[in-house]
Amino acid sequence: MKIVDCHVHLSQYAHDDQSFTEIRDSLLRTMEENRITYSIVCPDSQKNTGVSDLEATLAVIREYSQLFMLGTAHIPTLESGTIEKLNVLAEEARIVGIKLYPGFELFYPDDKKCHAIYD
Repeated sequence: MKIVDCHVHLSQYAHDDQSFTEIRDSLLRTMEENRITYSIVCPDSQKNTGVSDLEATLAVIREYSQLFMLGTAHIPTLESGTIEKLNVLAEEARIVGIKLYPGFELFYPDDKKCHAIYD
């Protein structure tokens, strides 16, 4: 049976002074040790939070077929360029879905700004 960890972050909180590449390598070792076949990485919707954002995650998982990622967007400041970028990433199969953070970013899933993502 294949095991999929469907919610991981590349986070510097428990990895002081490590790069996201080093954290990714640690994740891959942990996956192997625990027989986890795939992991879905959830990037942060904002930059410089200690958790890899969309761009950083794209860069460090690119070569690893056992790592998938979700796209994300900061809904309170959502711009059309972000939606276009997510659409391109989805078409290129570089993201496997989109994660929204309504409880953290203080918006409702039925907010009009979200409709562009749903379409």
